[in-house]
Amino acid sequence: MSEVIRLCDPRWRARAQNIYAGRTFATEDLALADQNVHGGMVVLSSHFTSIMFAYSAMYGLFMRSINDARQRSPEEAEEIQRGLHAEFERIIEGYRLGGLLALEGTPLMVFDKAHWDAAGALCRSAEQWALAHEVSHHLARDMSSRRDKGVDAIMAEILSRTSLRSKLADIPPSHKCEIEADILATLILAGRFADSGYHPALLQLSLPGAAIGLITVAHLRNEWSTDRTDSHPGCADRLFILLMVLCELYGNDNAMPHNDRFAHITINRSAATLMTFAQWAYGLENAADFPIRRLTRFPTYDGTAPAATVIVWATVFGLAADSFTNPGSSSN
Repeated sequence: MSEVIRLCDPRWRARAQNIYAGRTFATEDLALADQNVHGGMVVLSSHFTSIMFAYSAMYGLFMRSINDARQRSPEEAEEIQRGLHAEFERIIEGYRLGGLLALEGTPLMVFDKAHWDAAGALCRSAEQWALAHEVSHHLARDMSSRRDKGVDAIMAEILSRTSLRSKLADIPPSHKCEIEADILATLILAGRFADSGYHPALLQLSLPGAAIGLITVAHLRNEWSTDRTDSHPGCADRLFILLMVLCELYGNDNAMPHNDRFAHITINRSAATLMTFAQWAYGLENAADFPIRRLTRFPTYDGTAPAATVIVWATVFGLAADSFTNPGSSSN
């Protein structure tokens, strides 16, 4: 919580310091925010953190499978993808039925130290993003009759320029609050409002955390699709909107500017891998029905060549970034 407060705009820190962060063992509300006239409270479920570790570990295995697929025939790559996805579904179904104990001894929990450390770091990033999302509701005063004018102005400026603005104009108010909290949380963790300012390395940490958090909720609770009568938009829409907006703002930045070995990795490319993983988690058999059709003509996930899907998504996000930076260009 202290890190989130440090990264907040100085104008918001006094309010943020009056927010209490706690834990719960509830399984229904994975994360929530509440407030009163003196301050507020944000709560994260311990079960949510634990299961996010499993999804973080799965993302690492998925990344390894992409690299492995380059060395195999399309038939072999497809067979590995199907086996990996089937095992993943079996493990998560076990968690739904038996809780955290069902995860012990599964392939997601048994691997080398480097993979364990990477999964742990990604899980911590996802947990921090979930916390920042709930804090963002407090900063925007979403639970009050009068929203914060400063936060409103920031969101209005960003969303007025996005290529998705016409489609976002028609969403229910509660959905808009959630989408804005997603964006604000990610911008806070990327340092946009901090004294030190935005840094792409911070965004490279927070964006995967956001994706893992949203994919966990979507897959675990089957909350992929948007229903206008629900309090929250579907997680597939939320993820796509977040990645698109952040890529429009920063997509062409080098994700790891101080590491020459990864100089070719941009925020666009990182976002593309996360979007491909979301489609993979949604399902190999029904990937063509991934529920963001209302927002974009999305690439179909190719189970035989996931790297190809990453390239297509990187092109989608890259063109969006170019159009945002150079308004005279077109992303179509």
